[in-house]
Amino acid sequence: MNHFKKYLSMLLILSLLLTIFSGCGKNAAPAATEAAPVETAAAPVAETEAPAEQTVSDGHYHVGDKIDDFTITTYDGKEVNLYKLLEEKDMVLLNLWATYCGPCAQEFPAMQEAYEQYQDKVEIIALSGYEADTDEVLAEYVQEKGMTFFVGKDTVNLRDRMKAEFIPTSIVVDRFGTI
Repeated sequence: MNHFKKYLSMLLILSLLLTIFSGCGKNAAPAATEAAPVETAAAPVAETEAPAEQTVSDGHYHVGDKIDDFTITTYDGKEVNLYKLLEEKDMVLLNLWATYCGPCAQEFPAMQEAYEQYQDKVEIIALSGYEADTDEVLAEYVQEKGMTFFVGKDTVNLRDRMKAEFIPTSIVVDRFGTI
């Protein structure tokens, strides 16, 4: 339990600091989507019990909501299902980003390092919401940055559902599917 809290805290702090100090604004690229800022993370849930399920009443997610299951296809053709990953991992970090975003590029080395250390318990899915980020562009970017976690396009419109105005934005989903 202590290790779980330690790496959860590390990932939350890392994602919050990187987002606060180096976010790309909604006007940084022509394809940016308008939305409101994401709320900050809630305290971790006890490891032995699932939280009470909350419904998404306004069509947008909030901290404490249960996220809908989704499947994305990575740039290299792998199908990745959120809830299947949560059957194997303690949590999934969803990272919303784009190749044009300098702060996104700056956070990937730290994210990769954390992933290498905790990949047995944590999975990362990096989703680009930029229309110009084709699978070919993403493949080149992933190779250049040495990223080994899942990378694909935000085909499930997560950026809008999270009301994420700025990128990078990271969302932690616990093993029960709670944001």
